[in-house]
Amino acid sequence: ARIILGVLGGYLILFGVIATGWSACAAFAQSRYAAIILKPHDTRTELRLAGQSFRFYSRNYSLCIRAAATASKAAGLAQDAEVASRLYSDAEYWVTRGLDLNPWVIELNYLKARLLARRDSPDEAVKVWQDYSNWNFWNPRNLEILAKFQEEAEQYDEAMQTLEWLKPWPQYNATRERIRMELDETPAKTETQPGSPITPAEPAAGRL
Repeated sequence: ARIILGVLGGYLILFGVIATGWSACAAFAQSRYAAIILKPHDTRTELRLAGQSFRFYSRNYSLCIRAAATASKAAGLAQDAEVASRLYSDAEYWVTRGLDLNPWVIELNYLKARLLARRDSPDEAVKVWQDYSNWNFWNPRNLEILAKFQEEAEQYDEAMQTLEWLKPWPQYNATRERIRMELDETPAKTETQPGSPITPAEPAAGRL
């Protein structure tokens, strides 16, 4: 009986030590995350704090959203091409980490699509957002964004079809007319500017 009680006591002590260690890690991670949210920091400092927090507690996908948006926004404002490229890579890293934790977060799916469009992969951007929109189809904002991604990818027929779901949308007629005109001009545009790059706007919310 003493042996059993001794073993049980040892397990309880070990469990207590592990639990205390996890609590300490979580508390440190939370302090780093709070530092990001509550105080203004330059981009490098914020991303460093995000990395520290994530190493100690890798379940906070809200942290991934914040870090990805910060890196993406800073990349769009960067004057140096090398700095911008590094920041975009940071944004892709955080997007991937966040989607690994929760693949249905709207902000991370949007950022992933925008980053793909920036890398001259507009068709892949459409696919990412199409997959998300199929999951959350009845939100008209998602369909509006899908139509814009399709337009940027020069998928004008698909964009027109998507817009048919948005007839009550206030901008429906103006958007439909603009896409229809682009569709009519597609042969001339393709002939005079083969392979012209897509340059979408930066994510509004702002390592894959």
